[in-house]
Amino acid sequence: MCYFAVVKIQLIFQNRKFMTANEALDNYLRSLPNRERIAKSRDIREICKKSRFVLSDWRRGRTCIDLAWRDKISEALGKNIFINCES
Repeated sequence: MCYFAVVKIQLIFQNRKFMTANEALDNYLRSLPNRERIAKSRDIREICKKSRFVLSDWRRGRTCIDLAWRDKISEALGKNIFINCES
């Protein structure tokens, strides 16, 4: 019974169409070269006035990115990466 529940939960997560804001941020930053990723991360931290630990929590999905911070993150990155995200 327990095994069935685990498989069913995995299927639900695999079938969703939209990514979360946390996944969008992590995917975008992972796609950048190291120097650019470091610079963009620094820009996000300066504009949002957050520590690198909060940024790490956002990227790993430990804490959700609120709608209020998405605009500031988009401003720091110079593009809106949250277009196809769940609200």
